Amino acid sequence: MNRKYIYLACSLILIIVAVLASMTLYEILQASSNPDTFEIESVTWNMTRPVVADYFVHLNESVSNAYISDEAAVGLEVVVRYFIARRSTEVHNITVVTEYEHLALALSASAIISEGFVHSMVIKFSSELHNSSLNIDEDPEHFTLRNIEIHEIADRKAESYIDAQAVGKPESCMFADRFEWTFYDLNTLDHQMLVTLEATYFNGTGYRKAVIPTQLAALSSP
Repeated sequence: MNRKYIYLACSLILIIVAVLASMTLYEILQASSNPDTFEIESVTWNMTRPVVADYFVHLNESVSNAYISDEAAVGLEVVVRYFIARRSTEVHNITVVTEYEHLALALSASAIISEGFVHSMVIKFSSELHNSSLNIDEDPEHFTLRNIEIHEIADRKAESYIDAQAVGKPESCMFADRFEWTFYDLNTLDHQMLVTLEATYFNGTGYRKAVIPTQLAALSSP
């Protein structure tokens, strides 16, 4: 066979392989961005903000929510570590706030798949943030990561998030981080925040997204 035709045939084969590969990658991206989504029932944790003389109040309370089935176990735990009371001082007969009330919290998210792999885990923080703010710890030294890496963190917005992407195609992933919830009112307003884990995984036949919500409430003292 003429070398010219052999060259053309090989080039055509390479083009076909490249097109098929790009189509497969496109299908994978499309499937992972539009998974079969399901949400489990939310759980709730709440507290009444204390009126205390002590500046620092240990709480060490936790709330957990999880989806467990034959194909996957996906869970979210939020730990309420401690409460910091409002502090102020007098400067020329004017009260100056030196530190606002806030809750110090931590979270951990995990996913284990019996067949397939974990694709990603995203934590969303939804709150109107009226007279309050959210600060997610972005110091890598404070992260706990297993088979996953932090892709992006956004906070101090009405809907903040931690976007974590699995490394490779692991059967299990876990990450943990800390965050603070600050209140600027004089213990007169109720505050609520919805913390939601969205874990996307491939179960061997298709992509699924488990939505695990947890409601937090910090209520004003009566």
